[in-house]
Amino acid sequence: MLRRFPADVIQLKPKYAHILGGTNNTWKLDAVEMNQRRTSEQIYYDILRDFTMMVQLSKENGIMPIVDSCLPTGRNIPCFNFRVLTGYPNYSTGTRNELLAASNNALKKMAVYENAVYIDYHAYLVGADGKTLRPELADDSLHPNVLGYNIMADVLCNSLSQYGIVI
Repeated sequence: MLRRFPADVIQLKPKYAHILGGTNNTWKLDAVEMNQRRTSEQIYYDILRDFTMMVQLSKENGIMPIVDSCLPTGRNIPCFNFRVLTGYPNYSTGTRNELLAASNNALKKMAVYENAVYIDYHAYLVGADGKTLRPELADDSLHPNVLGYNIMADVLCNSLSQYGIVI
């Protein structure tokens, strides 16, 4: 996202930059090639660094950054998207969701420090454990379905209205 940000966002000069990401970074926990795997700590710092840089680029260009929490994942995600490997279970869901929760805490603090808007989708999408995506909100345990997106839309509208932003 960071690499594409200048072309996909900055050059278009929008009033707001809605920055939602981070979950895909966590797939490096399970990379097929061992030399491409990353630890939770490395991924945590990558997420925080990339979001911070996008926020700063936005502000430098007169764009109001809106930082979103990383979305949680469910329990039944295949380990990889490659057809041959889809039957393999994903053993990193617990680690991934711990990492995403920790990243969200850091992103919220960064947003406050950078005077950016923070939208906490995560809190509304997780189950009782506070970390795992509720099964009814995604058909594949990863991408929100209509129910998940409806919750996200409500959270976004309600949160932005507190800043006088109406969509």
